[in-house]
Amino acid sequence: MITKILLTIAVIIVVMLMFRRKAPRSGPQTIEATNDNKRALKIAAVVAVGVMIAGAALWMLTSWRDATEIVEVRVVNSQTGDSVLYQAHRNDIDDRSFRTVKGVRVVLAETERLEVSDEGRY
Repeated sequence: MITKILLTIAVIIVVMLMFRRKAPRSGPQTIEATNDNKRALKIAAVVAVGVMIAGAALWMLTSWRDATEIVEVRVVNSQTGDSVLYQAHRNDIDDRSFRTVKGVRVVLAETERLEVSDEGRY
């Protein structure tokens, strides 16, 4: 634990020393913005925003696909060993209950356990 703290402090000190050495000693410097620089900056900003939007859309699509996937749910009675097989959407499964594809709400007793099959995944 102490080594992590010391390592963090050492990295901070090294970075501070690097920036001190690179700091200009003379007066303020100005950069002239030409039309080419402005255009390149606008293109870079549009590309960055486009990549972020595409990434968010891809994440939402995969989350929705995984949540609406139909899985097999097996309810096993631990006392008798009997089991019943159901199909349900992944997002309709809670801790002790779930809703089947046909709309039936199943609530598990304390002696039953829930098994979700991921056989067809990937």
